[in-house]
Amino acid sequence: MAGMRSGRMVAIGTAILLLVAPALAEEESDYAGAEMCAVCHDDVIEAFKLTPHATGHGWDHEKGCEACHGSGAAHAESADPADLVLFRDLTPQESSERCLACHRREERQFNTRRGIHHLNQVACTACH
Repeated sequence: MAGMRSGRMVAIGTAILLLVAPALAEEESDYAGAEMCAVCHDDVIEAFKLTPHATGHGWDHEKGCEACHGSGAAHAESADPADLVLFRDLTPQESSERCLACHRREERQFNTRRGIHHLNQVACTACH
């Protein structure tokens, strides 16, 4: 009986993986990589290397620029800024939510959404 249950679980797990894996692979292929960004934005990358984000232990080095600005494959082909997430185009809440995707894990950020800055629509990027 236990063998049948574990066999069913393996079959169900395999079926789920077969359904989800193509979507995950497609999503990952949308990332161009920081090397591609550097082709046109080397000055920005060099300046970025001096910031706490570039040297911080929580930085997503695999996604690089795209960790904050979204996948860049379409932008790399089109060179259209509209194909990236630009913080200047976001509302304060949208901008802060992008920051909190990583920073919400920090104890000092636990109450950000209830804080005076958030309640008054002041984005993280207004000061940082």
